[in-house]
Amino acid sequence: MLVKTTGNGLSVPSEILTEMRRLDEEQKRAKKRLDEFKKAMFDAMEKENLQSFDGGTFKVSYVEAQEYKDIDKAKLREFYPEIVEECSIIKTKKAFIRITWRDEDEGANETSPW
Repeated sequence: MLVKTTGNGLSVPSEILTEMRRLDEEQKRAKKRLDEFKKAMFDAMEKENLQSFDGGTFKVSYVEAQEYKDIDKAKLREFYPEIVEECSIIKTKKAFIRITWRDEDEGANETSPW
């Protein structure tokens, strides 16, 4: 067992904590680098007005910014539920790209919206 309970707390070996910290830091560095790659792809697709790109083992789709209605919860609490339309505000949803990973044999797909 990696972690044990002690009745009023946890007992975690120092090597486990060291490994967890290393993995957490590694994950943060990897996420930062991945975000840089995604931003470069996003910027290039926006600049060239590309809606999608098929790279063989992956496909990138550009999803445009969108406006949508949302409920202002403070106003909703102040008024009655029947006045939902009066409490609606227009927001803009940020544009993003969606990457769909493919196996070499075109088996299961894994989609990651960013």
